[in-house]
Amino acid sequence: MASKFTDDVLIGRSNYLQWLGNASLYLEINGYMPYCDGLEMEPDRDLYFTKDDNKAKSSELGVKYSEKLSEYTRNTRKALGALKSTISPDNANRFKDKFSAIALWKAIQNTFGESGLDIIGRFYTTLSNANYDNCTLMDEYTSQIQSSAYYL
Repeated sequence: MASKFTDDVLIGRSNYLQWLGNASLYLEINGYMPYCDGLEMEPDRDLYFTKDDNKAKSSELGVKYSEKLSEYTRNTRKALGALKSTISPDNANRFKDKFSAIALWKAIQNTFGESGLDIIGRFYTTLSNANYDNCTLMDEYTSQIQSSAYYL
């Protein structure tokens, strides 16, 4: 299991799309993505405790809830740390008020994510500015055109 994000860290909108793919893959491989995108949720206390007097339905259920909550909390903190390791120190300071992986993930998407028209404009510009003279190999030139056309 990879323990460190080795690709470029998130700097801003200029590298957001590339970062998003690399960071998502890193988080998915290491098992952190469910805690970032909200698929893994805190255990439901109502399943283990009574609503009236707020006591555990049984001692086994109380212990089971405590174990699940501890595991969820531990994994959420790990996911938050992993996600913070994928952003630049400046962005880490910008998002220092985010204390959960899901909150940080949403804040990054809201801050750097682009609207559909912004993305289309960026890739259309890349496609129209593609020039063989700027590339060292034909593969690089065709790859640039194909990736821009794919995103469009």
